[in-house]
Amino acid sequence: MTAQNRAVVQQQLTALFPRKIKNHAVLIERESGEGFREKIDVFWADKQYLFTQTITHQRDDGVIVMEFKVNTSLSQIKPYF
Repeated sequence: MTAQNRAVVQQQLTALFPRKIKNHAVLIERESGEGFREKIDVFWADKQYLFTQTITHQRDDGVIVMEFKVNTSLSQIKPYF
């Protein structure tokens, strides 16, 4: 990811969740074998929540992020899990 791409992603996240994130928890985590992992994280500040869903694959040469989703609604994230 280039610095320009990171800046665009940061702007999008700031627009989606303008408050400073103060808390984090792993809501759901599942290892599927052969290095595959699915995970839902929740971040929050006051009564505002941000959910992320990641699917990764651990390989000998590093971790590959196969899918990454961000939403302020858990119902938009959890159906994929």
